[in-house]
Order: sequence, then C-alpha cells, then structure tokens
Amino acid sequence: MRRDEQLAVAHLARQLSRKHDKKNHLGGWSGWLGKTDQSGIPAREGSTAGWAEVNLCMIANDGAITETATKLRVYNPFSTPISSNTFITIKVINGTQLVVDAEDCQ
Repeated sequence: MRRDEQLAVAHLARQLSRKHDKKNHLGGWSGWLGKTDQSGIPAREGSTAGWAEVNLCMIANDGAITETATKLRVYNPFSTPISSNTFITIKVINGTQLVVDAEDCQ
C-alpha cells in the first residue's frame, strides 16, 4: 500500500473509531459507500484477497449519490468478484485495511 493510501486509511479508521456525543444516534462511523470502476474487484484466490481502487461516494440530503475524486484500495475477501460500476459498502478491519462489506446485488 502506498504511503498516501496508508495515511488516508489511518485517518478514516480514526474517524470510524471516534465516539460521538449522546445526541448523535449513529454512535460513530460505520463505514463508507464506494463505487467500482469498469474493472470491478477480482475475487479472492485461495488465501489472497482481490483488490482494486474504488471511488468513495457521498449521499446528499436529497438522496443523490455523487462519486468523489477520492480513490482508495479496497480488498475483496470473498470468493466471487464484484462487478464493474457497482455500489459497495466498505468497512475497516485490523485498524487500517478497507474491505468490501456488501455489494449492490441485482
């Protein structure tokens, strides 16, 4: 993982672990929304996770989903690939690694 990716993931992981005040019913960050590019994310091969860079997304108050310019490496620990141009949820494991949590299955 590149140094800039490590710093970005560490920053995001710190945000996830922060506790919010009692007024915030979310209780902290739980993950992110991303979108795969034309290549998708390959499946795990044996004990090696597939990976790809995905665009992080934001959801506006009106529900519109917008891709940001932020790209991060996301690992796929599953035995099936993630399709191209697919929305995924992303979570942190081991404090610094981003993994696919779920994909938009049709």
